[in-house]
Amino acid sequence: MAYWKVLVTLLVFILQSFPILVPVEATKTASLPLANTTEVKVRCVKRERKALLRFKQSLTDPSDRLASWIGKECCTWEGVYCDIQTGNVISLDLNDRSDNCYGKKWGDLIPRNSKCLGGKISPALLDLQHLEYLDLGGNDFQGLVTPNFLGSLEKLQYLNLSLSSLVGIPPSFGNLSNLRYLDLNLYSFPYHTAENSWVKDLNWVSSLSSLKYVDLSFVDLSVAANWLEAFNKLPSLVTLILANSSLHYLPYSFPNWNMTNLSHLDLSGNNFVDSVLPKWLSNATTLETLDIGITNIEGPISNVEWGLCDNQLTGQLPNSLGHLKKLRIFAICFNPISSTIPTTIEHLSGLEVLDLGHNQLKGALPESIFNFSELTELRLTTNALEGNLSQNHFARLHQLKKLSLSCGKSFAVNLTNNWVPPFSLIEVELRSCSLGPNFPTWFETQKQLQVVILSSDSISDPIPPWLWNLCSQLQYLDLSDN
Repeated sequence: MAYWKVLVTLLVFILQSFPILVPVEATKTASLPLANTTEVKVRCVKRERKALLRFKQSLTDPSDRLASWIGKECCTWEGVYCDIQTGNVISLDLNDRSDNCYGKKWGDLIPRNSKCLGGKISPALLDLQHLEYLDLGGNDFQGLVTPNFLGSLEKLQYLNLSLSSLVGIPPSFGNLSNLRYLDLNLYSFPYHTAENSWVKDLNWVSSLSSLKYVDLSFVDLSVAANWLEAFNKLPSLVTLILANSSLHYLPYSFPNWNMTNLSHLDLSGNNFVDSVLPKWLSNATTLETLDIGITNIEGPISNVEWGLCDNQLTGQLPNSLGHLKKLRIFAICFNPISSTIPTTIEHLSGLEVLDLGHNQLKGALPESIFNFSELTELRLTTNALEGNLSQNHFARLHQLKKLSLSCGKSFAVNLTNNWVPPFSLIEVELRSCSLGPNFPTWFETQKQLQVVILSSDSISDPIPPWLWNLCSQLQYLDLSDN
């Protein structure tokens, strides 16, 4: 049990620390501008003030977060934002972003000052008839059934109930036709293992015609068989995150692809049964990021234009890879793919991350890769590549932050000691690349290093003083087999 607690804690930390990339357009349209009504003289609507006080009365507030909810001017209360012209409450933001509430729910972590709100969610919210933004995420409603009346807040454009310890998603959510942003990530934690927290039907999703962003990570969708059909009815959808959602069924073919604005798809951490890379991915030509890592997907990669890490993808990378001109992240690491890298990769000029590590790729690297000026991460370790890389290959990679290469009999990296790289690395991994016998002095120009791996590089010099000076910022250092 302790193991799973630690695992979930790490997963949540990773999700919060390294969020999936969301396009600017999606956040602009999904998030509402919140007027700072504490600095503008706005008259609170009496009926709405009374509704807020009834809502507060139903809550538990041990840390007195809502101490400012006194007096007549509710537009100055913490978390309350009003329309400057009318005074109507348009936003209620009570998210506890300190993570202290999350720590408290574990019970076995170091005690911290928690600002959790709890208790009940009063239907008094229905009197906030102009409410467009509601964020109750990060609180602790201790297994309270998600109120059905939330589906009657018809003007809502933004709804965040992530990590709020609510249970169940009422079908009435399908009435929120103006909703653009829906975040239910881990909303039932720590009650997510209870059967009444499972989402058995996603038909209500298809009514949310304005939806652009949805996150159902760690929501149990194991019995929601038609999940893809439901979301496919949303042509406005830009970001779909269903990570670790207990999905088992991944349809191979799909007749009509309607998600023509989908830029970001995350299906990682699901246990798809007897699944191969689906053919319908070839129709999702608007994708910029795709994550299907750790999903047990098997079979040949040649039917579609991409694959991803920690699966059992085989076969060859197809020439059609070049069709994905908007792709920004391409990672097929830890798969037994044995082919050359197609020259059509040159069309992916906007790539920011290229991770081909731990495959069986062979042949020469296309020269075009080193023209990707937006590249921040390049990983090519543990393959059977051929050719020689010189420092001239890296001349245009000004944005590079992470570099991972391993050399062999047919693949070498030749870098002179006095080279001044055009980038500043955070991580560098150069294995078996014969950098010695002298310690490469160009490393001294890299002031932001956190991870350094220079194993089996034939270095026989003493460790230079400047490297010892970096020890306070280094997280990992491997100089083994030198």
